[in-house]
Amino acid sequence: MRFAPECGAEQAFPRGEVKQVERNGACRPKPIRPYSAGGQMCPTTPLTLYEVELKSPKVRFLASAAVLVNGRLHLRSVDGLTAYHGPDRRFVGIARGQYCREGITETPPVPAFCAESVPWAVNYGPEPVFDNRILTRGMSFYLEDDRGAPIAPDSPRSQEVRNAFGNAVAQWMGALQDLGPDLPPAARVAFQGMLSRSAGGYVLMTPPQVVRVGCRDTASFVVRYMTRDAKALTVGGQVKAARAQVEGRTLWINGATYPCWRAALTGELAFPKPTDGSPQCYNLTPILVHELGHAFGLAGHLDDLAHPSIMNSSIGPDLTRPTRDDALALVKILLAAIAGTPAGRLDADGPGVAITTGPTR
Repeated sequence: MRFAPECGAEQAFPRGEVKQVERNGACRPKPIRPYSAGGQMCPTTPLTLYEVELKSPKVRFLASAAVLVNGRLHLRSVDGLTAYHGPDRRFVGIARGQYCREGITETPPVPAFCAESVPWAVNYGPEPVFDNRILTRGMSFYLEDDRGAPIAPDSPRSQEVRNAFGNAVAQWMGALQDLGPDLPPAARVAFQGMLSRSAGGYVLMTPPQVVRVGCRDTASFVVRYMTRDAKALTVGGQVKAARAQVEGRTLWINGATYPCWRAALTGELAFPKPTDGSPQCYNLTPILVHELGHAFGLAGHLDDLAHPSIMNSSIGPDLTRPTRDDALALVKILLAAIAGTPAGRLDADGPGVAITTGPTR
């Protein structure tokens, strides 16, 4: 359905997504009913909000934002601090109007919808940093187990994954910064948005921030932490520590073969083996550096002994960070117009990385 540009730019919507059309010739929200007609007087400036109606059960509530896309309805609370996500089959209609702040009540419970606080962080946002739309200014992930059930956000496992994910993004961005004058001009312009400079000449880089979300709908990445079976993480007969979708937004972590993961910015791959019989712990950060390389678009493995790379098929203790050549390869991918596959999709040929105790170069 196409709407004429009488109230702004022309807009087109897939017919299957249009549930209700409400004509408003004035191009303005419905005004508050006057006091003489049973309305109320607003002592403060009224808010322009969306009145959303749902069915089964019937629910009406006010939202500051509403988006209907791909069979899902996304709503934002009046104060903008809580997001709601659910199926569009419950959607009946929506109308925009003006409402007195003093008359707005609490948002009622919305059955079958996932509700969560809107994530925030320094310099956080959905905009891509470069032309590649997979690397965004703010990156969020949803953590699930082998069966797709959510893993509690406050669990130690969730915290380690979040730290390792953030460390991995920071290491890639740091490798790009280290390119200095070799960073292509187009990338240099985009990179400036991550840099802050003081009067004394100091430069602070704020890489894309990573947050853990509780609703799958809001996640830019889906991370599956598998503890039951490593079969899905076996490629070509080799058990992988993790796998990723190339040009995608899906990561799988092997918690079955490797029951103890920790996240460290330091260069070690394996931590000292405990003497109490508990399992050996490995550093998840270099594993996710490798897998995010695939996710951003670095396909295949190099395995060239003459040119060490974090993108080799195995990670050993001698190389746990991106090299200069890795950074040069990544920046070409980030300057390409790549949209990426949806979060949660991992094809059968998705590569993975193994852990070796020997040298990789």
